[in-house]
Amino acid sequence: MCVPVTGPAAEQGLWAQNGAKLALAAVNKAGGVLGKQVELVIEDDQTTNPGIVLAFSKLAAQSDIVAFLGSIRSTQVQAMAPDVIKVGKPVMIGGTNPDLTHSGNPWLFRFRPNDSYSGRVIADFGVNTLGKKKWAIVHSTDAFGTAGGKALTEALTKLGAPPVLDQGYANQSQDFTP
Repeated sequence: MCVPVTGPAAEQGLWAQNGAKLALAAVNKAGGVLGKQVELVIEDDQTTNPGIVLAFSKLAAQSDIVAFLGSIRSTQVQAMAPDVIKVGKPVMIGGTNPDLTHSGNPWLFRFRPNDSYSGRVIADFGVNTLGKKKWAIVHSTDAFGTAGGKALTEALTKLGAPPVLDQGYANQSQDFTP
């Protein structure tokens, strides 16, 4: 598992590790995979693109590892993708950039919806179920937040409810006063 143990997303990485450990305990309690117990090996991706490439390389060098849990960050998935192709083993990813699905990499398997799907679902529910017509989108200015905000804006506009505000903020911001 490539996960942020250090860096600005270390807390998020701890949640991911805890979730993976819970899932692994349930799998092993049920007999494992093909009758074998499964082990979780963790490498720190340092919340950086070079960090994930190094973490994945360390794990890939261990021939007994048959599959990987990759990043939830699209930019990190893109950074490690060439190595994933070379290794030729399945890598579960959470990156939300729609382009990852169409990258031609047969070893990447997404385990959460992409931004365009999420934007459509959120907009549809908000406009058609909740009846909300005036939207303000507040998002981080990193690749994830910007892409998600853009997808939501596009979906809302198609439904006739374009956002009245689109406001980005830098990650690690603490003051949100106007």
